[in-house]
Amino acid sequence: MPVASFDCGKAISPMERAICSDKELSAADVRMAAAYRQAIELLPAEAVASFRGDQRLWLVALERGCQIAEVEVARKDGKPVDAADSSVDGKANLARMAGCMKGAYGDRTDVLKHGYAKVDGVAFMTRSLLLLSPDSSPDRTAVGGTEEFPGFGSLAVSWPEAQSNDPRWTAWNAAVVRKLQSGLAVDGKPFKPGWRESMAADTDSTLIAATPEMRQGRVSVGITMNTMGHGAAHPNEAYLTFTWVLDKQRALTAEDVFKPGSAWKQALAVYAWNDLSHGEQSAGLYETKDGARTKALLDDLSDVDNWTVTERGLSLGWPEYTLAPRLYQLDDTVVPWAKLRQLLVPGFLP
Repeated sequence: MPVASFDCGKAISPMERAICSDKELSAADVRMAAAYRQAIELLPAEAVASFRGDQRLWLVALERGCQIAEVEVARKDGKPVDAADSSVDGKANLARMAGCMKGAYGDRTDVLKHGYAKVDGVAFMTRSLLLLSPDSSPDRTAVGGTEEFPGFGSLAVSWPEAQSNDPRWTAWNAAVVRKLQSGLAVDGKPFKPGWRESMAADTDSTLIAATPEMRQGRVSVGITMNTMGHGAAHPNEAYLTFTWVLDKQRALTAEDVFKPGSAWKQALAVYAWNDLSHGEQSAGLYETKDGARTKALLDDLSDVDNWTVTERGLSLGWPEYTLAPRLYQLDDTVVPWAKLRQLLVPGFLP
């Protein structure tokens, strides 16, 4: 009998029996339980309730999405049976539920492993949620869906939350959530704060804000999104850096770094174009005739979300499909501060 985080000999619920029916899933359950216990042990006492609440909500969402709560199904002879009994139909349903749960368990374990961190004396707890939305395509909404197309779209979100009552950190906590949500706004519609199940429609996505870094009163967090549309040939990936000026309680702007009226944009463009056009991926660039004046290049480097302030220099990220196709994944361009010194705001420290 597979070994799970609980006694499989006493498994009662359909979810428990699904876990115990599959060796791979039961092993994943053990790993997730260990990561959960470790996070609980590290968290400040006042944060434990919220963390436990997130885990309960995740389990409820998974149970609903994988249709585990539907403990009765119709057999071919029309008689209702326990969805997890030893009949052929019952075993098939267990296999379906287990297949649906496997990927979610692995993603959840990765989140729990980063459940607590302390940066420069500030404690951060990882908050998370799982959003599910029925597929719009009728042929994928049946109970007999596969692991790849279980009948619903999913969005797993996680982000760090500062465990502090300081108004500066309270503002930062709210800003990070708004930033995550704004990236999921439906095209063509005004952004409305809040989590909505429609954000998960017809895709399997993860949206992760990493543990923040602090430097010179700025808090930076890398945000990664991976979206696999149902029926798509490959996932779409996006990465941005969200930098918050703690004392000013607002996001970093170009004016925080560069002097007003200076030629900073042109300087970045010239350096970046030289880097990109001589790099290994240069053959994949969409446009070459306009060089440093290429509109897509100027748009990318003007967006502060593509900036990462490092000790070496200003790192410029290039989103997929803006300058080159996915096949040519462009490396970040790091512009040394020495090249920009005359353009920087007096007193600015990287």
